[in-house]
Amino acid sequence: MEFKNKTEEELYIASCTSTFIKEMNESNDIQNLLDVGRRILGQPLMLVDISMCFIAQSGGESVKDEPFWDWILTNGYVKEEYTNLIMEDDISTEEKFVWEYGMENHRQLVAKIIQGHTTLGYLKLLEYNHPITDIEKEILGNLSNLIAILMSTSSIKYKFANSRVEAFLESLVERKTADASDIEERFSALNIRLLERLFIIAIEPISKTELPVEQLYLLKRKLHNLLNRPTVFIYQNRLIVLFDTSANTFEKDYNYAPLKSLLKEYKLQAGVSTQFTELSLVADEYLNAMSSLSLAKSIGLKDTFIFFSKHILDQLILTYSREHNIKYLVHPAIIQLDQIDKEKNSEYVMSLLSYIRYGQNLTNTAKELHIHHNTLKYRIAKIVEITNIDLTDYDLCYHLYLSGRVWELQKNILRK
Repeated sequence: MEFKNKTEEELYIASCTSTFIKEMNESNDIQNLLDVGRRILGQPLMLVDISMCFIAQSGGESVKDEPFWDWILTNGYVKEEYTNLIMEDDISTEEKFVWEYGMENHRQLVAKIIQGHTTLGYLKLLEYNHPITDIEKEILGNLSNLIAILMSTSSIKYKFANSRVEAFLESLVERKTADASDIEERFSALNIRLLERLFIIAIEPISKTELPVEQLYLLKRKLHNLLNRPTVFIYQNRLIVLFDTSANTFEKDYNYAPLKSLLKEYKLQAGVSTQFTELSLVADEYLNAMSSLSLAKSIGLKDTFIFFSKHILDQLILTYSREHNIKYLVHPAIIQLDQIDKEKNSEYVMSLLSYIRYGQNLTNTAKELHIHHNTLKYRIAKIVEITNIDLTDYDLCYHLYLSGRVWELQKNILRK
């Protein structure tokens, strides 16, 4: 577009800015604002946060020969090598605009999203359809200023667009895609290869408070790098990971000490689903992972990882407790022994429950209780004499095991 004089240029810039403001007032939505920006500037736009994680884009689907854009739209974050290059470049200066070269086939003009003295993110304009003019640079700056207002206003619950992988995973969680063959075909088209065994990991604060949006995206970036997986996404203000492994269990295959350290640093807790192999089960396993977190909060568990497979019986007990008193699940022998323990300061209940839990193995149980093998043998014989229970009865032993789980749940609820 050509202008006869400076006045016409200024009027055009003012008109574009007025259009942005009108859209912002009507929708308070970053995605809509980017869509308007793309129509005015005639070039693809992308917004990333300070950790180089994808937030939103407009026009990216039309970009056919740009590996950088294809990568970030598919995976949701920028490669580490690119991040390091950018951080070493002029992006760390105090300049409002930075030209990015090198790793792309096209130049990008980057406008910093700044609120006060804090950089919130970067708005990238790809020089794809025509050379970027000084007027377009000024319009981009005005657009970035309005986005800064939206990003810094906590009262505005704006919705960020997702990368293609994230959008697909979110559709699985919401059961928008149900056919197994269709799911596999779509996932294959994303060029993501998963190992045969899958888990859903749902991550949220141990406390009942929600994570700020900026921290969510920072943590998503950290998880991408730590787990080396593109299948990390944000859903309902939580971090969700589709974790793949070749081992039978999540615990045995993966050295998750670094992940545990990261979660502890940010006071986060992870609910881990049961193992599955079909992507069509993502929605069910997401619910299992969330159920683990709900259980942890209801009974005050502070463990970093809550494995659904280890708490299935606890879930059933709590479900039963919604309509019945769980004390009726406890075997009378446990109640009798507990009364004796209180009167004589003995340890009959703990000894019996440990003995049942270790499959009536005297050696392993004695080791767990830190007592002599013969001491435990005498104690179990005394318990049988007092209660007249038959420890060869499978159903009875299962009832005793159930009683132990109820016992532990009651103690956890009281400690909470």
